[in-house]
Amino acid sequence: MFGKALGEALNAGHPPISLSVVPSHPQAYGHSEPKIVIEENIYYVPLTANQVAIDSFIVHAGHLYMFQFVSGSQQSVNHGLVAILAQFSNLPPAENQHYIFVVLKDCTKFSCPHSGNGFLADHGPYVAQVG
Repeated sequence: MFGKALGEALNAGHPPISLSVVPSHPQAYGHSEPKIVIEENIYYVPLTANQVAIDSFIVHAGHLYMFQFVSGSQQSVNHGLVAILAQFSNLPPAENQHYIFVVLKDCTKFSCPHSGNGFLADHGPYVAQVG
């Protein structure tokens, strides 16, 4: 398990990021659709409220930002994420993919169990506060 103060990268070696983007429009997607070609600056959200692994994502300036909204101080990544990403084409390479846990502003510490060599180790996990 690893934990960091909010606003920091969860893995050493990943610098902090700042994201400011106005999407051109939102786009809903479903699991039954054929391979989806991802375009920059479109905010993608799943058709179902109980989507496995990610709540939304956007590609901006050659980087993929995946958002997982959490309500507690600890969260892990669902193993179904790799299968979800496989349904998309035109994604940036893994080194330009970032997994962002979005927590409420009253959360003072966040942690995420991981093996150190799994999906999060390669995809720059971060924590962001909203609210």
